[in-house]
Amino acid sequence: MTGIVIYVSDNPFRRAPRAEYKYGAVSDEGVDPVAPLLNEALYDNIGFIVVPDTHSVWPEVGAFPKSTSYREVIDKLKEAATRRCSIRLSPRTCRRVHYVVVPWSRIVGGWAFDAYPADALALALSEILETILEKRPKLRIDTVYVVIGGTEEPFLKSLSIRLGELLAALTHSKLVILGTEQPPYPTTKEPIIEVREAEKHEALQVLLAQLELIDAEKAIRNKLLVPRTPLGARRYGGRPEPREIELTVLSALAAKKSYYILLPYQACGSLDPLRKIATILAESASTYIDETRLHKKRVGGTVVHHLGFNIDKLRSLILGAAVEQLVLKTMVSSTCSELYSAGMDTTIINKISSMFGKQDATPKECIKGEENKVSLQEGCVRKLRNTLLKEYH
Repeated sequence: MTGIVIYVSDNPFRRAPRAEYKYGAVSDEGVDPVAPLLNEALYDNIGFIVVPDTHSVWPEVGAFPKSTSYREVIDKLKEAATRRCSIRLSPRTCRRVHYVVVPWSRIVGGWAFDAYPADALALALSEILETILEKRPKLRIDTVYVVIGGTEEPFLKSLSIRLGELLAALTHSKLVILGTEQPPYPTTKEPIIEVREAEKHEALQVLLAQLELIDAEKAIRNKLLVPRTPLGARRYGGRPEPREIELTVLSALAAKKSYYILLPYQACGSLDPLRKIATILAESASTYIDETRLHKKRVGGTVVHHLGFNIDKLRSLILGAAVEQLVLKTMVSSTCSELYSAGMDTTIINKISSMFGKQDATPKECIKGEENKVSLQEGCVRKLRNTLLKEYH
């Protein structure tokens, strides 16, 4: 089993003293408190250090004023942060670390950055999922660790927690939120800092809590990528959204509405929800980056994001894929191939009802049952989907 370690770094270029960080029986030296969680002697974890794009103005990056595109800025910042990893962590720890650059909002060094937290969340999710599926496709994740302590900015702390919650829901993993405590006394020696658990949530608990936060009406009405400027509206406003995005969102709404017999049909149509959501986010993130412009001035400039991510659609999309992933785990491999012809065992629906903690609310006129089998009447898959769309549109 493997864990994902999420850590938001306020500034990877600022000088900071090294310390010995201790988590349980493990201790390791470094500037960042993720060090003990990435100790290969006891943990098989992968670390993702999230860096706001506002640090691209630092001379070490070499992005401004020469860069001609936002993608070039992101690539240079990631390369610079990766190069400096061995200054902040041990070389063996750096082998397990991936730096993730996200858009952020701040005025630094004469440059104004104007991204929204939803944009940062979407690009971080995209990068993390792509890395996991590309480098370790058979990875089984059991825990998502969120380490708080790299920033004093409340919005960045919130970003790390939101990111951990959605990743834990999507991978059906436990969520562990950690914080650091500094010794309350000055010392000439390298300090020993405890990394302690602040919160711990079971996998299903995380998913159910996130489902309650869905604003179904906004999730249905809005697109995943929305224009933020008149130019963005002209270039992107009329484009239709891929059908698979709407179908995935409907999986989250079906779970929220307790249409549990519909969920296996949704899940079987997806087959690999994790890869599907990674592809959707990668394509959307690429469009977002390509539609971002650098408006240069004599001194500094503005990074203008003509598109942005809608947080309600993004959350519903991730949770829809999480629901599909969970439902597929309750089914044997042959269930999908026999779903339309022979139906499914009633034990599957009982398991789903037990997990979500409510009775199935699928309309009775849509249910067809024979002995220990249950299925939907012909045409009811489309009917129930349309019902959800009409109810929340």
